[in-house]
Amino acid sequence: MIKSKKVLSLVLALITLISVWGFSTSANAANTTDTAITQFGASFFYYTYHTPARLKQDWSPVYVYITDGKRDRVYVRAYGTNNISASTKVNETVDPDISSYPVDHVTCYRGIEHSVHSYIYEDDYDFALLGFRCPNVLGDEISGWWSPDSALTHTDAHM
Repeated sequence: MIKSKKVLSLVLALITLISVWGFSTSANAANTTDTAITQFGASFFYYTYHTPARLKQDWSPVYVYITDGKRDRVYVRAYGTNNISASTKVNETVDPDISSYPVDHVTCYRGIEHSVHSYIYEDDYDFALLGFRCPNVLGDEISGWWSPDSALTHTDAHM
């Protein structure tokens, strides 16, 4: 009987410890709420669409998930800005396999959740936004989801 009480006490202490740890880490959560990207046009010639700027709260990658569109891929840029109107923005996109320097864009594929790496937070920008361009097409519409910070790890987006 004493042995089973000790085991029960140990199990309850472990559950309490896990619960406290879980609550303390969620209090530090970043801006991970997904925002819809709804039927935006993407051009072959330039980055035509920019999402609204959203607060970037940590160094985690930007989350991008293209759910619908005629094309299987889209070029993505992660921009940093210090004002919500994004009147000035800087391409901070990084391909983690190539270098630690910004690249022109990375490629995100329809139906795959991506982590788009950037130096937005590290370079002291307060807000993140995305720009899109669609290869080999004069115009098309695509839809999906994005978030300035990632709570999970997804497929890394590359050039």
